[in-house]
Amino acid sequence: MNQFYGVVSSKVRHKLHDHRLVLIALLLSIATRWWWILANVVPFLGHRIISLLLAGTVIVAFANSRPNRKFIIAVTMATVIVGASGAQDAWRHSSTESIGPYRGPALLRSDPEQFFGGQRVVLEVSGERFETVAYGSPARRIRTRLMGETVWIEGTRSRVRPDRMKWLAPRHVVGRLSLTSVSEQASFGPPLFRSVNRIRRVLIHGAGVMPDAEATLYLGLIIGDDRNQPESMRNAFRSAGLSHLVAVSGQNVAFVLIALGPLMRRLRTWWRLAATVGALVWFVLLTRIEPSVLRAATMAAMSAFGFARGLKVSPKNLLAFAVIVLIVVDPMLVWSIGFLMSVGATTGLIGIAPILSRELMQLRVPVWFAQPLSITIGAQLGVMPISLVVFHSAPVIGILANLLAVPVAGFVMLAGLPLGLLSAALPEQLTAFVMWPIVLAVRWVWWVAVIAERVSPPGVFNCVGWVAVVVSAIAWRCYFRKRSAMC
Repeated sequence: MNQFYGVVSSKVRHKLHDHRLVLIALLLSIATRWWWILANVVPFLGHRIISLLLAGTVIVAFANSRPNRKFIIAVTMATVIVGASGAQDAWRHSSTESIGPYRGPALLRSDPEQFFGGQRVVLEVSGERFETVAYGSPARRIRTRLMGETVWIEGTRSRVRPDRMKWLAPRHVVGRLSLTSVSEQASFGPPLFRSVNRIRRVLIHGAGVMPDAEATLYLGLIIGDDRNQPESMRNAFRSAGLSHLVAVSGQNVAFVLIALGPLMRRLRTWWRLAATVGALVWFVLLTRIEPSVLRAATMAAMSAFGFARGLKVSPKNLLAFAVIVLIVVDPMLVWSIGFLMSVGATTGLIGIAPILSRELMQLRVPVWFAQPLSITIGAQLGVMPISLVVFHSAPVIGILANLLAVPVAGFVMLAGLPLGLLSAALPEQLTAFVMWPIVLAVRWVWWVAVIAERVSPPGVFNCVGWVAVVVSAIAWRCYFRKRSAMC
């Protein structure tokens, strides 16, 4: 049996390096989009079959210790094409046919958030998701509920305006639900959601000793809960290039795994893998299954699997595998701004930041400054195309703002979660003392965002700032090389 496995494994590895397989993957992906026979003669096929084929190809490629780079890039591009095709199919079916009155249970698919004097939430009714805005008594009763809980409601379902669907379709929302009543009776969901919601309530209670603005930013930094952030704060972080701090990403996932590291080391290899995946699933639910944390958790789970198998998988391949798997599972992620920003930032960190770091080290820049600067510029360049297209801005002040805010925000992400849980078991006086360093750190991050927003150059001057940064970097590099040649 071992000999048979070795022969099959060698053949699989040989095929992985065959460039014809790349061409086949691309042709199949294009055929999925344009070959009408698959979509009309066999309706349930189409992009789903190609998605399964690509998923199997990824599993085989991941089992190989040294997959061909061109193969990985081609399969990733093919999956994006397949995902776009699948997303278009899902988009065409994104409007519901179930309209009219409804009375019965509804599952919360998001946490309620303030919205023009009411509460906005996504409810799942009969397997379909509806955007709901509640006012008055229904708003007061649904405000205390969290994602994963079930409430009994009475309301009317209707379709959503087409211009609104472009924002709701990536969240699989198919209609609108107007509430007339919400019962006080509720179900708290399965044990996993109960544990997650219990921790969220504890953290919200611990943040109660902070001023309102600092409390909302604190929750945004540690669990991505930015529901109650004022619009002025959101605009400040966006204008300063710091909005990524309140979107849970790889940094938060890394801190969670670091905190659990001492416990994980005591376990055997496969038990450690199971515990790591379980912790990642729990943290994804805690942060409400945001696209950015999905990407980070998928990469972390694949890295843990590779470690358990004794494989070395490069970060570039991990990112490619994560993108493939997530798009195969949910094609609508192709249209998610959060997912695209997360992938862009990670691409910059993996592909651009190491190059910048080496260049800065050759210019004899101190390590303590070269690494944060290269990481900041790499992430900024990675998200710049998406930021320009979607938000029509790429603030140059973000380079300085990230250098000042990210280390302090990292302290909040690392220490904020355990201190927030600890403060729930302490008297109010001790809670304020324990959370005092977190308050100062959160306030520093906020002040950096506010000051950066005020000094950020507008319009053409921002472009001039980017040109100045590039020219300065080139001039500095040329000067150093000329000086080295003279010596």
